Amino acid sequence: YREICLGDGGYVVCYEMEDIKKKLGLGRNSLIALALFLGCDYSQGVRGIRQERACEIVRSVGENAILEKFSSEGLSFAKKPKNSKKQVRPKKGTLPLVVISGPNRDPEGLEQIKEVI
Repeated sequence: YREICLGDGGYVVCYEMEDIKKKLGLGRNSLIALALFLGCDYSQGVRGIRQERACEIVRSVGENAILEKFSSEGLSFAKKPKNSKKQVRPKKGTLPLVVISGPNRDPEGLEQIKEVI
């Protein structure tokens, strides 16, 4: 749901899953992964991952495997290849709100993400 107006002549914009699948080719797991990458009620998102890159990652991994990849590999699978022309690097001294892989990983934050998945 989106744009909920409760006043006189109120309305709600409702998105149907079948329409999303037809128009965007994204299923439930893909939408959850996009929410984790880009931010949602449960996550502030991952700094440096923008809409285009998030969609590229989700589509390349696939609907059936994306949440398992998140759960088992953290974000290591989302890094751009070294031969890629454009690499997104976070500003010095900044980290994503929840670090889910590497030596500074946040196990509690990872568990929260797994609960969403």
